[in-house]
Amino acid sequence: MKTYNYNWIEFLSGRNVIKVTNEKEFNIFKEFLEKYGLVEILNDTNTYSEWQHLAAINGKNENLFLFEYNNYKGLTWWDNIQEATDYYGESPIEVSELQKLFDIKSIDKSIKNETKRLCDLVDIETNNKECVVLKIKENSSLDLIKLGCFEGDENLIRITKGANHTITIFSGKNHYSWDFGDSGYTLVSKSMDQKRDMILDCIEIDFDIYIGKNAKLIEKSLDIQSVEDVINRENKYEVCKDGPNYLVHKNGEFFRLFSNIESYKNFCSRINSYEKSNENDLQNDNENDYDYN
Repeated sequence: MKTYNYNWIEFLSGRNVIKVTNEKEFNIFKEFLEKYGLVEILNDTNTYSEWQHLAAINGKNENLFLFEYNNYKGLTWWDNIQEATDYYGESPIEVSELQKLFDIKSIDKSIKNETKRLCDLVDIETNNKECVVLKIKENSSLDLIKLGCFEGDENLIRITKGANHTITIFSGKNHYSWDFGDSGYTLVSKSMDQKRDMILDCIEIDFDIYIGKNAKLIEKSLDIQSVEDVINRENKYEVCKDGPNYLVHKNGEFFRLFSNIESYKNFCSRINSYEKSNENDLQNDNENDYDYN
């Protein structure tokens, strides 16, 4: 389990010093104070050279600042590591620990800004022989909008199983539906096509729930209630390259057509993040003996 060293809290609570020995370290220390709204404790001594000048005036080491802080004295400093260590009972905090804090915050920020997939925003409310119902998680409106084809006010998504499918979107007291499958499809906008593909990918790839017409395969995936249930499940995939297209079969049935290598590789990466094994290597561009006519 990964843990982080938060010794810098000892500085803010007046229980240890932070060691600064050069201009680069001072700038990191100053940035740290700015992050926590404490930069005013520098008392307008905002550069390393200014602190060196202050040290010279006070007859202290101009290249070693062991800064300490408390509410009643403000910011002061030592210039003797051994004395500070004896007083506080531990070694001074290194500026590198503050840098790690900024790195962690940058990672956290990038994660927060990352667009989530639909499977991250829904829970499986129902998975039975007739349909799958997805319930939108609380506080997911903005993330839904970021997907590019949802309004953000959706509550439930239902898709029926079988040779033909009906997708129904519930938003409060309102709902709308459209059909597709062996018997044809409802003519819809490009945005609705995108929404359908996203819902299918969520259910069939991320949740690995079978929604076709094979009753045995429907039965086999009824136990799936979350992404965790998909980890290490095994499926058999076979792929054939037809010109620029990649045609994928899953467990003996046609599954997806990818019109370019990029979308095909994205699919492979998505599958391999969940499943234990793929009997035929999906990254292999060799054709298998499938009749797609």
